[in-house]
Amino acid sequence: PYPHAGQHQELNAQFLVERGAAIRISNADLERALLPTITRVLNAPEELQKMRAAMRALAAPDAAKKIARLIQSVAAC
Repeated sequence: PYPHAGQHQELNAQFLVERGAAIRISNADLERALLPTITRVLNAPEELQKMRAAMRALAAPDAAKKIARLIQSVAAC
């Protein structure tokens, strides 16, 4: 998460990490940790599959359309 964007990026990242859908690397550790982390995950297909499944479970298909419909219905009231 970008450290100067307020707390929301940190909270979003933590949400995904807690559900097994992501790996968090702090901005301070990015240069040192990014390549080894990518290499480790790509060499662990079971871990990558678990992360993929966790991310799919969190998906909200058509979220933008649902939000637009909700806004339209509220505006119509």
